[in-house]
Amino acid sequence: MSRIYHQNEKQYETTVRSAAANLLLMSNPSQRQVQDIFLSLPHQKSREISNFVHARILDLIKTNHTSK
Repeated sequence: MSRIYHQNEKQYETTVRSAAANLLLMSNPSQRQVQDIFLSLPHQKSREISNFVHARILDLIKTNHTSK
């Protein structure tokens, strides 16, 4: 999922990348994985995916999810 979100091997559509980010955040990621996702937000080509992932991270913080 990390390779899909960060597009390490090929280009993916934003819907696929946002689903990969969501799965990464919901699967009890390490602190490093969350940092990598968060630091990638300003460098995203699509503003929509940045906004979605940022909102997901904030939701996880608010709900005291184990991924927080």
